[in-house]
Amino acid sequence: MTELLIHFLILSLIFLTIVLFFVRRYISVILIYASFGTILSGIFFIMNAPDVAAVQMTIGSAFLIFVYIIAVKTRSKIKIGYIETPYLIYNEGNKLLGFEKEILDKFSENSFFDIEYHPIKKEDFNTFLNSKKYDVLVGGILIGDISKCEFICSEEYLPTKIFKCKEKIPETSNGMMLYFDLPENLIDYLRLKDYLRKKSDIIAEEYVKSGYRVVFTKNNKALKDEFNRFLKRFMNTKEYEDIIRRNIG
Repeated sequence: MTELLIHFLILSLIFLTIVLFFVRRYISVILIYASFGTILSGIFFIMNAPDVAAVQMTIGSAFLIFVYIIAVKTRSKIKIGYIETPYLIYNEGNKLLGFEKEILDKFSENSFFDIEYHPIKKEDFNTFLNSKKYDVLVGGILIGDISKCEFICSEEYLPTKIFKCKEKIPETSNGMMLYFDLPENLIDYLRLKDYLRKKSDIIAEEYVKSGYRVVFTKNNKALKDEFNRFLKRFMNTKEYEDIIRRNIG
């Protein structure tokens, strides 16, 4: 009976080791590590080594888990400054909605980060970019020549097109277009789509292709790398396509 129990516990350790390869959230990894240590303590106890089992349980499991959780909690919150943008991130009543909102929420679910959203004005973008108030800036941000970009940004996570208009574009419909060597009266596809829902007095022709990005402040390369890894996985899923369909059509 004892031998069967030990075999079962060892198989459980092997199973947890395999599961670790597929777990993405840090909290889940910590919980699996705690389970691993507890099972290991049980094996030591069954094999008549109660002193080793006690050390494993107190130091190898409980204490280290406590340290890991404290370390995670000190890094676990990121503040996002968002420029309200049609279809991407916008308020409807008291609820924040949109494609970028859902993507960032999914990133939060797949990492150890909790997210706080704070509205900002487009004209304050450069101020917040150089401050430490927010970790991430979003809101339909388009970057032209990435080689000239002086700050950290994500990979493109939603392709789009920029249109040239014959008429002057209202200031409220102008987007965040950075490092573009482009003439005036330009508008991206989603803002144009939103404008045409209200008025049809604008003639636009396709000018150049681009893609929306997230901007990271504080030179936070580690956060950028983690977000890009998430994007690489998530953009190949059906859930990503469902988010596009749900928010953009």
